[in-house]
Amino acid sequence: MPPEEQAHYQQLLGAGISDIWPRDRAAFAALFDGLELVEPGVELISRWRPGTQADRTDPSRISIWGAVARKP
Repeated sequence: MPPEEQAHYQQLLGAGISDIWPRDRAAFAALFDGLELVEPGVELISRWRPGTQADRTDPSRISIWGAVARKP
């Protein structure tokens, strides 16, 4: 996510207007510590279950990570 958008989200959070909590990949992945990730693991949601066409979306424009895990 571009820095100016990150700053905007922080303003919204500070004002209590948003319940979206921006995290980078590492911070999101840490939520799954101790669990077994299901393939493909932590991935941008547009690439987690790709269709038949290649995803050409600029990764900096996708700000939502996805993952599924199970207890070991």
